[in-house]
Amino acid sequence: MKARRLGCFSWDPVRQFQLILGNANGIDLNLIAVFCRGYYDLALYALLNPIYWQLHSMDTYMALWQLLAKPFYWKKKCMA
Repeated sequence: MKARRLGCFSWDPVRQFQLILGNANGIDLNLIAVFCRGYYDLALYALLNPIYWQLHSMDTYMALWQLLAKPFYWKKKCMA
């Protein structure tokens, strides 16, 4: 079976299955932790974990770019 190419990524069914299964496994583990501890109001946040992981990835790439572009500059956040 020939994998379809989208830019430099290939989207064959095995990789799609692994991606979906891996994310579902992470969500399941978070939901198990939420329900075992009785924090039922946090279940929604456990379901939103893939979005959280994507934001972490984007922030990591931005930090790497800033480290390579301006190694002695530190971007500070205003915490009120």
